[in-house]
Formats: sequence, C-alpha cells, structure tokens
Amino acid sequence: MLILTRKDIDKIYTMQDCIDSVTEAFALSSSKQVKSPVRSKLTVEHVQGNALFMPGLVEEKGYLGAKIVSVFPQNSAKGRAVVNATIVMLEVETGEVKALIDGTYVTKMRTGAATGASIKLLARENVKTGVLFGTGGQAEKQLEAMIATRKFDEIRVVGRNFEKTINFCEKMSEIIPYMKVSEENKNVNITAYKDGNDAVPEADVIVLATTSDKGLFDGNLLKSGVHISGVGSYTKQMCEMDKTTVLTADKVYIDDRDAMLEEAGDFTQLIDEGILSDDFYTGEIGDLILGKVPGRETEDEITIFKSVGISAQDLVAAESIYKKAVELGVGLVVDFD
Repeated sequence: MLILTRKDIDKIYTMQDCIDSVTEAFALSSSKQVKSPVRSKLTVEHVQGNALFMPGLVEEKGYLGAKIVSVFPQNSAKGRAVVNATIVMLEVETGEVKALIDGTYVTKMRTGAATGASIKLLARENVKTGVLFGTGGQAEKQLEAMIATRKFDEIRVVGRNFEKTINFCEKMSEIIPYMKVSEENKNVNITAYKDGNDAVPEADVIVLATTSDKGLFDGNLLKSGVHISGVGSYTKQMCEMDKTTVLTADKVYIDDRDAMLEEAGDFTQLIDEGILSDDFYTGEIGDLILGKVPGRETEDEITIFKSVGISAQDLVAAESIYKKAVELGVGLVVDFD
C-alpha cells in the first residue's frame, strides 16, 4: 500500500495534470460510466461532527475507491482542521487497498481544476482581467487554475475581510513564480478589491469560491463575453450569483444534473420560484467535452459553469496521482503483513 501526502503530490502532479483528470472525470460521468452511490453520513452527536463516505467505481477503467470526509466544527477551538479528507484507492481485480492519499489536498486541487477545465473550454482566448471571489481554503488553487489556463494581465480578488484579502494577494504574488504553469502566464498582477461591483465590470473571467447566501455582485455589471465559474456554494441555501446573472447568461453548464437539483442554490431557488424550469441549462460540461452540446459560439456570449463537485473528480484524480507516484517512486510503501 502506498501512502501519499500533500508534499508527495506536489512533487509529481501539476494543476494541468489535474485539469486533464477532471476533464476525463466529467466525460466519464456524463457518459454514465461512473457508479457512485449516494454518500453515507454518520453523525457524532457529542461533538456535533459528521463523517461522510463517498465511494466510486469506473469498472471499464479499473478505477475503484472512496473518499472519507470528516466535518467537525469544534476542531477550530482545538487548533485543528475542521474538515479532513482521505482517499482510499483499491485494486479493482482483488479489492486490496493500494493507496491512501491526502484527500483534503486532492479536493482543493480538483475543485480548482474544475474551474480550470471550464475556463479552458468556455472562456475567450484573449482575456485580460480575471476576478476571484473568496480567500478561503479553495482560493489558492482556484487562482492557480486561472493562471494555468489563460494569460491574465490582472486578477482582482474580493473577500469579506479586506485585510485578509490584501494578505492573500501578497501571499499569492510570492507563490506565483514557483507555480508549475507557463512562464508567460506568471506575469500577472494580483490586486485586492473591497467591493465586487467595482471589480466585475472589466472582467473576462469570474470565479466564485465562497459560501455566500446571496449574489456577490450585480449581474447588470457583467461585460459581454465573460465566463463565470461558480464552485463555492453547495446547498440550496447558498447562492453566489444573483438572478440577473443567471438569466443574462447565454449558456449554462453544470457538472451533474442530479447534484445540481439537490445542491446548487444559485439555480434551485429560481426553479422553486418558477423563474426557471429544471431543464433550463445548456448541458452537463461532460456532454460539452463529448461533443453532445455546443460550447461558446461567439465572442459576446456570457457563459456560466456551476459545479457542486462529483465523486468522479476525486476518483480519476486520485488514480492519476497513484499511477504517477508508482512510476516515479514517490510516497511511503507500507505492508500490513
């Protein structure tokens, strides 16, 4: 069995690698090749914690595994992470455990890569200004995915706490030179903004990575041709895009229909109000990859990709990491015998 930490993953696996993995995962999901039962949840009541178990199988590819996620809010007071995740990968022929992988880090990478895949598929080629909403745990990989897929002159960052936003921008400016992305893409200014409505009007790409319960900006301010990737909100109560933004879009893509109807508050709130039908969207992004639905057709189209996350992303990314680690001799080998 191979144990792979965040440091191990960073040695061998780039954001572009993860974008490729996630692109494959979306296509596999939309072609119904992924077996993914509804996640199981166990509540640990005395500490108000939850443990989530999310298995997945792509039998044709030999991908078999599960992600275990724990959400224990009281950990914050103990100086420990509130959310922890581990991915367990199994040999599809024998059922033997072949790898334990840092699932917390893989989740951050694959969520960033979902944005990267959507930008690669849907954003205009010649972009200048990007906007990132959010400075939390997802923000670093979201920004890396933006830089990995397009050459921006400026990326504007908007957060709830302006001092934290400034600190995040300074940190990312120091990290960018070391990112494994195209050298020409590294020449980008990272700028802190207090107000999203000030940041949005010139934006060619907007990335939303928050848990907001209301729209983060006025949709009337959107520039023609903008691409929006929303990866933050994941319940019916959360909502990062206002009604105007959703209704203004020329094309809307999702990661999975069932997941969208269950978890994407940006859309379900409008569906519940009767403003949208439940088939309003253009298609799953996997269908776009498979050529079943059209992508961007003009420079002026406004496009939206909304992701709530699907298990296939974890499964394909983890398998790819495992194979690279074996090939390059990275990680700690443990034998239970």
